[in-house]
Amino acid sequence: MKRFFYLAPALILMALSVSAFSSTRTEKKVAYYTIESPFCSGCVAGIKGVVGELKGVEDVSVDVENHTILVTFDGGETTAESLLNSLKEDLAFKLSLGEVKDADIG
Repeated sequence: MKRFFYLAPALILMALSVSAFSSTRTEKKVAYYTIESPFCSGCVAGIKGVVGELKGVEDVSVDVENHTILVTFDGGETTAESLLNSLKEDLAFKLSLGEVKDADIG
């Protein structure tokens, strides 16, 4: 019985630390946006700069040939739809949201 009294606080601390860790994990997502307006390779740096400054965005890549923007973001901080609305306001391009996936972590 005495062992239980020694183990109980340790078990409680472990449970609290696990729940604290799980609540701070990020929900990495990847969103694919299509740029429906013409743009050139010179626009890529501007697009990356604008998108990279948005809350929750972790990585941005732009494919000029396929007219796509690939954005990796923290789903706990923002949504793909919210990013789309911000992009429409900040960029002079017509955009649409394609697929949204969980990021491949590993």
